[in-house]
Order: sequence, then structure tokens, then C-alpha cells
Amino acid sequence: MKKNIWVLVLLCLLFIGCSKSADYNSGGNMAKSEAGFDNYEEAEEVRSLDDDMGEPAVYVEKKLIKNAFLTFKTDDVKASAENINLAIKKHKGYVANESSEDRGGRVDVSITVRIPAKSFDAFIASISEGIKRFDRKEISTDDVTTHFVDMDARLRVKKEAEERYLQILKQARDVKDILEIENQIQMLRSDIESLEGQLRYLSNQVGYSTINIRYYYYGESSTNTGFLNDVLYALKKGARGFYNLLIGLITIWPVFIIAGVVFFGLRAFLKGRKINRKK
Repeated sequence: MKKNIWVLVLLCLLFIGCSKSADYNSGGNMAKSEAGFDNYEEAEEVRSLDDDMGEPAVYVEKKLIKNAFLTFKTDDVKASAENINLAIKKHKGYVANESSEDRGGRVDVSITVRIPAKSFDAFIASISEGIKRFDRKEISTDDVTTHFVDMDARLRVKKEAEERYLQILKQARDVKDILEIENQIQMLRSDIESLEGQLRYLSNQVGYSTINIRYYYYGESSTNTGFLNDVLYALKKGARGFYNLLIGLITIWPVFIIAGVVFFGLRAFLKGRKINRKK
């Protein structure tokens, strides 16, 4: 009986190896097929095996992660904020992070927005209304189709292997065999949960695009712009840094006292030894 159990385990391991090889070959052919497509937005046709082998084609939807970085100056901060918030609600997005910083008269507002990928272009167009010029407008698209397909294939192989081990476990009678099989199942389960987590994260990144918006304006009391304003901000920041350094040195005053006692004590000791030698 024990011999039969290990024969089943060996067959299971051979199955895993063959399945992985087939999945990786499939993923490689998919990557080659992607190069022939010009339309970056549409779903692509990917063949899991060469056409000469007569295997049916596998259709895989493009998995694209879109990001954008937008920076602009505004003369009406209230209108800009309202325009962005309206666009977020209109396209069913949400604010992931928001912060503001006063740079000595110039106020910077940073907003990180998550928008459904299908509304990415429409959202960019909505918030661009009324903006004369962007200081920065950067849009990037990352194609993760091959990575997604590879992880999905690995996940299927792991689940099939887990199922086979569970069937073997039902037939096992020896305690040693049971413990060994359960250990294999635990390792497979850990790999499965890790892959599922990665796929969930990747799906979220594909489903929702990230748009980083940064706009700035000058306060009413500020008459400085450009280089002069940046110089004043740097001086203010430097003064704050010096103040923090001074407070830090005051905080560790006991260290200076101890160091002084050790220094002068050692100096007196060495001086005394030198006098004794002369005598």
C-alpha cells in the first residue's frame, strides 16, 4: 500500500512538471503573437501553440495599466477643485490621497485619483477644460498581459496539483505518508494564496487607472513668483532645519556632559602619569 502511495505521488509530480512546461510554452507563444498587433487598446488574439500543430487559438484580452501625472498652475483654486471633484463623481472614481503644502506664499495641492480604466481618457479631457497650459502632462501605459497570463497558468497548475494531492491523501494510511502529503498540500496552498493575491492586485491596477494631479497657486499676500519665491522658500526651510538641529543638540545635553567628564578625567590621568615618570 505504501509503495502505491508513493507511485501516485511520483505521478503527481510528473504531472506538475509537464503542466508547467506546457503553460510556459503557451505563455511564450502568446508573447510572440502580441508583437503583430498595432491597436494597443483592443483585445488581441494569442495562439497557445503554433498553427502548424492545428491547435485552436486562445483569445486573451489586453491587460493594460494606465497612469498619468498632471501639473498645472491655477488662478482660481476653488474652480479647479470643483472641476476635479465633479469629474471624479462623473466618472465614478475616488480620491486615494490628497495633501497640500504651503511653500512660503505658493500653495501646492496634490491629489491621487483612481478612475475606472474605461473612463481614463474621458476623465483627462474633463479636468483639462479651462487649463491653458500644463507644466507637466505625462501618460504611461504598461502592458502586463503576458505577466497576467503566466500567473493565471501557474495558479491553475497549482490548484490541479493540490486537488491530486488531496485525492492521494484520502488513500494514504501510513502516518509518515500522511504527514508528507499534508506538508506538500500546505506548500501548494501557500503558493496558491500568494498567486491569487498578486492576481487581485494586478486586476485592480488594470481595472482602475491612477492619475496624480498637482496644481499650485499663489496666496493673496504673496507678490513673489518664480525664482524669488523659491529662494524665500529655501531660506525658510533652511532656518527650520537649523532650528531642528539646535533642538536636537539641546536634547542630548547629558551626552556632552559625560563626554566632557571622560575627556578631562583622561587628560588629568595622563598628565599625572607623565609627572610621576619625570620624578
